[in-house]
Amino acid sequence: MTFRVGDRVIQNPATWKPNSFDEWGRGEGVGVVVEPPFDLDGRAVDVRWPHGRCFEDIEGLLPAPTDEVRSRRRRNQSAQGTNGGRTTTSAAKVRVLFEKTRKRIRAIEKKALAKVTRRRRK
Repeated sequence: MTFRVGDRVIQNPATWKPNSFDEWGRGEGVGVVVEPPFDLDGRAVDVRWPHGRCFEDIEGLLPAPTDEVRSRRRRNQSAQGTNGGRTTTSAAKVRVLFEKTRKRIRAIEKKALAKVTRRRRK
């Protein structure tokens, strides 16, 4: 089996060979095949896992199931709409986020002003 850049992969439990990089999360979750920094032999690919990047033997990998990819897309689209294929955030959500941010900024400004006023009185 061959993998191309951009392919999503998971570890093949039957042929996975553990090594010292497993401690930081090598092989956990779904990885993405990325462009290696230098040419590799035909038996290895460069994979970016959720917790890091590692060279992997292609025998230890399987294509990721498409249902995992779809469920992640659905989760992202629940908060966002689409506009001609582009992802957009609804105007109502933008307004709510803007108001929350404005309230936070006002609270920070009040604290800073109170601190400056206290220093001037001393």
